Amino acid sequence: MSTIAFMGLAILTITAIICPHAYVLTKFMLLMNQIVKGSQASTYNSGWGSYDNNNNNAGGWGNTGN
Repeated sequence: MSTIAFMGLAILTITAIICPHAYVLTKFMLLMNQIVKGSQASTYNSGWGSYDNNNNNAGGWGNTGN
């Protein structure tokens, strides 16, 4: 009988450790997801050197002078 009680106590202890850990980890991941989405929305970059803004003046590949 004590073996059953010991196993029950061990399972409850392990569950009491894992469940809060999973909850905190999930909340942290959701928070990081919101932060990443917010930073992507505020610093939009279309790629291919879009910091220059002169790429579209001459066909999209810089000023060639043609």
